[in-house]
Amino acid sequence: MNTEIFKQISIRGRFAFGLTCVEKIIDHYRIKDALLDSVIEGFWRFTSAEKWGEYEGYLYNRDPDCVLSDFPSLKIQPEKKHEFGYDDISYSELESIYELYLKLPPHITGILTHLTTIANSNISAGCGEYSECTFAPTLEILAIIEDFDTIDFYKPADFLFSGFDQQSGWGDEFSKADIERKK
Repeated sequence: MNTEIFKQISIRGRFAFGLTCVEKIIDHYRIKDALLDSVIEGFWRFTSAEKWGEYEGYLYNRDPDCVLSDFPSLKIQPEKKHEFGYDDISYSELESIYELYLKLPPHITGILTHLTTIANSNISAGCGEYSECTFAPTLEILAIIEDFDTIDFYKPADFLFSGFDQQSGWGDEFSKADIERKK
């Protein structure tokens, strides 16, 4: 695959591409879980948020790498939840998400972690020519989906409507339904 196309796609578009990939992998594994559905739905709000910075905490608090590494310490000292940066999530929800992530295939948790990197990398920094710090995790998602040659993923070209030339690299707001209409 020609990865250079992602340099033309906005940060929101890269995020949405990865999110559609993780949804397809969830379907592939036939995972039905209300909490996972809620996490994915929350991730989708990032693409249509007027102020994407509002989702920095939401996404961080649901980043599998963070949750899986931090929660064992928080089990011992739950009162330190805020010291770990978990301000946008209750302790019980954090515990439930931890248990969920322990059960999920690493392909899914890996993509979710890369998505939080894509969304949060340029919150307070300039994007440059094509946002290298969101391009790299997009390539990591591509590497993960190579393991699933029987899944019909969206094509990168399906996300060109959200160009890097929009909103200083972030792209205009759009919803999941917009992607399906444009396909």
